[in-house]
Amino acid sequence: MWRYSNLTTQNTVVHAPLDASGGGYSHANRAGNQLRKTLKEAAAAASRGAALETIAKSVRQNGERNSPSKGKTSLKTKSNDHRTGRAQRFKHQRHAAKLLGEKNRVQNCRWSVASSALGVDVVTSNYGEGSGDRAHYEGLQTCGSVWLCPCCGARISETRREELSQLLRWARAHGHHINMITLTARHGRGDDLKELLDGMKNAKGRWARHRAYRNIRDVMVGSVTATEVTGGGANGWHPHFHVIMITRAAVDWEPLRDAWLASLRGAGLSGTGSGWDVSDASETGRYIAKWGAAEELALQGQKKGRKRAGRSPAQLLAASCDDDEPHARLLWQEYAKVFKGRRQLVWSRGLKDLAGIDDKSDEEAATDERQEEQVETGRATISHQGWRDRVAHRTKGTETDRRSFVLSRAEEIGADAVVAEIEADQLPTDRQIYEGELAELLEIEIEEPGPLDQLTFDELLAGLDDPPDG
Repeated sequence: MWRYSNLTTQNTVVHAPLDASGGGYSHANRAGNQLRKTLKEAAAAASRGAALETIAKSVRQNGERNSPSKGKTSLKTKSNDHRTGRAQRFKHQRHAAKLLGEKNRVQNCRWSVASSALGVDVVTSNYGEGSGDRAHYEGLQTCGSVWLCPCCGARISETRREELSQLLRWARAHGHHINMITLTARHGRGDDLKELLDGMKNAKGRWARHRAYRNIRDVMVGSVTATEVTGGGANGWHPHFHVIMITRAAVDWEPLRDAWLASLRGAGLSGTGSGWDVSDASETGRYIAKWGAAEELALQGQKKGRKRAGRSPAQLLAASCDDDEPHARLLWQEYAKVFKGRRQLVWSRGLKDLAGIDDKSDEEAATDERQEEQVETGRATISHQGWRDRVAHRTKGTETDRRSFVLSRAEEIGADAVVAEIEADQLPTDRQIYEGELAELLEIEIEEPGPLDQLTFDELLAGLDDPPDG
């Protein structure tokens, strides 16, 4: 049984998850012991200075597995994947702004209000299929940097993925052939990223002018080139191009392979067969399908990446921000300097018009939150003063950033309610939210809840006795 010594002066006994056997070691008791063990671990983590969000997440996950109460809808039982990703992007964005130094556009992106008179809108939308509401902001400045800003980069990449998917649908509908060619060059740890990328760009221009390439122009419909890079691995920077080729007939690509290797030599680089790869339509489709979410998937599944294999720019930024890794910080700063101003995708002339795809700039894509299946469910406006004082505040080198929290709160209680809390200066703290979640988890499990809702987080953990043996 669990004892909360601070509930009453008589040290009232509160039973763990109800045990119909009258005290035997039932499944419910095992679940209760596991939850208590997690709480004990949380207390130890708190004493070491761990973030409350991390502590509550551990307890929340345990509560989901062991709680006999199913069907409850709250912060702890909903999927938080999109909220975790969003919080990461906001956090990494502020870190990127610091690494870029003074007077960079990322610094004000989704932080500063576009119009002090209009304020900032909190908008909730539903996308169908029981997904629940998702929230976003409107009325903030955006930087439109696909390479340097985790927030704008995610939005722009999703728009570009939709454009590429539309291109593939159009090509298939017209009976065209689809292939993707991957181009790279030999690279090593000592290579300078700018010199390597500029050399590869030079080689690609030579390749497009090579006789082997000119020989397929009669069947060429168009192409799209995507630039990607990883860095920090055993072989240094690894820039590469993915070229999606749309043709009216099947093409023998082998002559173009030899042309690419010759073009590398002409640009002062070198390469082998591993610097060239051709994918069919199915593989091209799979690449495009994951493209918009590739960075977020990488952070979720392999957040830091394997150092010997190299890491994406997003993984380097995460390692610098979350682990204070100096080498990752220097690599990301080098990447940022080299890639600033470059285009993520280069379409051949006329291909977008041919496929009926609207031309949208990075700046426009960065502010585009609309999707076809989206239905707006709520909208409320935070005043400029409320935003500056209680959501995104910077003074004397310190920042208060509650942007992610406010959106999650809006998804829970609605846009109107969270804005009312902000304007009344009654927005709950992270600590208050997690205290409530822990108390609610225990209330589900105990026979006589008592005044748990009045306990503080520290009191809740301090009053927890050791579990019985066996």
